[in-house]
This record gives sequence, structure tokens and C-alpha cells, in this order.
Amino acid sequence: MNFAARNEHVVPLFVKSHILPYLLYFQSICCLMYDVQNKIAPHNILELFTNMKYIHRYGNYSLNFYITKSRLEAQQKAFSRVGALVWNDLPVS
Repeated sequence: MNFAARNEHVVPLFVKSHILPYLLYFQSICCLMYDVQNKIAPHNILELFTNMKYIHRYGNYSLNFYITKSRLEAQQKAFSRVGALVWNDLPVS
């Protein structure tokens, strides 16, 4: 992508390509969602998410979060929605 040498550091290349902020954003979301999943996040953040096992009694939804429906763009970009989408899309492994 950048035609860089094999032993060149990747962080400057990510910054040059404007990829690093995007990756750091998703890493921070995943770290916070891990805390939500394990119930070690602050209480006000825990209240934003509902586990699927409390919504549907069938199936194995223990690792997925319920995603609220919304037509408003501001709500679609909210952390409570984006965090659940990112966490639900992660592979179980």
C-alpha cells in the first residue's frame, strides 16, 4: 500500500495513510465493551447495554448485546449502538 521496506516501522505509515486513528477508535471501543461484558465498566455505561439473553430466551445470545432501533442519525452514531454493533461482529475466538 505504501511501498515501504519490510523493516520499516508501521506507526508512521498508519499516520501517513490516516488509518491509525480509525484503528485506535475501534480498539478503545472493544476495550470498553470487554469491560461492559464482564461488568467492570462504570455503572452509567453498563446501563446503556442490554444483553440478548434478557431479551430472547432461545438460542445462545450470551455474548451479544441488543441493538436498539432508531431512525435518527445522531442515535445511530451513539456509543450504545456502535459499541454493541462492533462487539456483536467480533468472532467468538
